[in-house]
Amino acid sequence: VENDAGAGIKELANLVKRPTCSTCGTIKRYQFNRVAWENKYDVMATGHNLDDEAERLLGNVLQWQEEYLQKQSPTLPASVEGFSKKVKPLYRMTEREIAAYAVVNRIDYLVEECPMAKGAKMLVYKDALNRLEMESPGTKHRFYYGFLEKQKKAAASSHHSMTDIDQTTLLPCETCGQPTTAGTCSFCRMMARAKSPTR
Repeated sequence: VENDAGAGIKELANLVKRPTCSTCGTIKRYQFNRVAWENKYDVMATGHNLDDEAERLLGNVLQWQEEYLQKQSPTLPASVEGFSKKVKPLYRMTEREIAAYAVVNRIDYLVEECPMAKGAKMLVYKDALNRLEMESPGTKHRFYYGFLEKQKKAAASSHHSMTDIDQTTLLPCETCGQPTTAGTCSFCRMMARAKSPTR
């Protein structure tokens, strides 16, 4: 990122006045999608687990992020030109189960939280869900799977799918060509801000 924009993630976050974790996420999603599309990969798999999905769901519900709730799913179809299909094969497994598998099979993995996550609300949601899980085992599973079931019923009753939604709201970015809901995608706006002489 620093080579392309002349600024690191923390500096970019300050420039666009967004949390560091959110800025990093925008860059990560853009680069993942760019690599998948340029290499003509049909499917892009990420390592999101049950903890990740439950945390994200809690945050989206507390903030009533309806657009994000509509799109939160273990699979997202390649619904428009420029997007590969996305899957989360580990969404049924908890972070601890994955860590246990890694230990038993002598697979090295990172234990520390991402340094960019400092101050992120997701850490608060994670702590809250862990406390609830300790008091009532299975909370994360019931919360997330209950949501997926409700989501499935709502989609069936409205006769809409993610494909319908994406096709009506996404257009190619004027700068890079990747799908976006605006004229210019958030990544390209960020890069333009970083390269601006008046930044």
